[in-house]
Amino acid sequence: MIMVYRSAMKFVYIFGHNYRRGGFQTHPTKQNSIRLCIRKTIFLGLIILGIAETGMAQPVMKLREALREEPGSSLISLKLVDALESDRNFPLAQSVLSDLLQKFPQNPLLLLKRGNIHLMSGQILAAKEDFEKVLETETRLPDAMYGMIKIHEALNDWERSLSLCQTILSDDPGNAFAILHTAWACFRMKRFDEALKWYSHKDHFKRREMVLGRGWTLISLKDLTRARQAFEEITLLNPQDPEALDGIREVERLKLNDQLEAIPVAGEFNLKQAADILPKLRQQGRIIEAFQLSEALLASEPLNSTAISERALLFSMIGKWFEAEQCYSLLIRRETKPEYFRGRMSALFNLGRLSEAAIDAKEILKNAATDTLALKIIADDFYALGKFDKALECYEKLPEDLWLWQGKGWCNLVLGNKPVARKAFQDLLAHYPGNIVAIEGLRRTGE
Repeated sequence: MIMVYRSAMKFVYIFGHNYRRGGFQTHPTKQNSIRLCIRKTIFLGLIILGIAETGMAQPVMKLREALREEPGSSLISLKLVDALESDRNFPLAQSVLSDLLQKFPQNPLLLLKRGNIHLMSGQILAAKEDFEKVLETETRLPDAMYGMIKIHEALNDWERSLSLCQTILSDDPGNAFAILHTAWACFRMKRFDEALKWYSHKDHFKRREMVLGRGWTLISLKDLTRARQAFEEITLLNPQDPEALDGIREVERLKLNDQLEAIPVAGEFNLKQAADILPKLRQQGRIIEAFQLSEALLASEPLNSTAISERALLFSMIGKWFEAEQCYSLLIRRETKPEYFRGRMSALFNLGRLSEAAIDAKEILKNAATDTLALKIIADDFYALGKFDKALECYEKLPEDLWLWQGKGWCNLVLGNKPVARKAFQDLLAHYPGNIVAIEGLRRTGE
């Protein structure tokens, strides 16, 4: 395993925010001249220590061997720390750093490195101690301040986090890290107007994490239209962005809540409005609320088709096939829609009532001659009745996949066509290694 050896100045890994269900990654910006002077001074110290060069880190075992050949080498020890950190072997990395700190007490870069590793391993107080030692001598060293901000966030001490961010911004007004974390602190302190201002900062408002923050802040301010627009800015660039999609789902959930609250009480239902909301509740996975609303709808209109069909889908979602079958049967008595037959067919199939499912399957094939599940159910029914020629004819209409090879194999085996059966089972095993049906079928063909 090849691991990249980081440059000596890159001691702080940037942690993400937990924002609802996602996180924001932050990156420090270029520092002002005062900070550059501090860094240059420390960089000279690194040169003296011989650890400022960058290169590709070697595997841990090779570095440990190199350290045995060159005992006490600070350069190799630092490379070993990086390798251990990449392997997430934090305890050993901390031990090596502690040994180095015995040789170079109070060295700010070693303390920063150890503090960051403490932070990554969840040892908040140990990390805090290391960063505080650095700040005792380098009062405004950015890396130490970034570390302390993360620590105060982990401790939910938003006032101190905000104060440190403001200190950074007093020297570097455009600091991206401080701006983002100022916004986050304001958000957590429920100062949403301030948070929105920071998330809309003119220099960084297009960054993904800033847009996400803006979206969630607008949700808190109940501006759902602009919140959705913010999340859609991200999905335009990455349609699969999980955090932006979470934001859009939350907007839709809240909008639906508003619609639910607007519906009159049970005896005075606006039936059309309630019927429009039902599918949205199901799509959002709000099963209990969907059942409750459907019950209220049926109390007002006992044969409401939308409520019954939604209940059929809801029962299917939670595996209550008997109740689903009853709903679909009620719907079919009123209207013979293909989707009702398909729903009842699936319910009957899952209940093991194969012959009844096959009857609905034949209805489906009248309008959809290649419906895979319908063909499979009819074929299975013929097979169960011992009509293997008819079963084989149906199986051969299926796409080349598990059901085709399995059915073709067993039908031909029963009919005495062992070579054809063997080929079907071989195809099945080639595409589904370890399939017990294929293995048993091949055994019976004599292989």
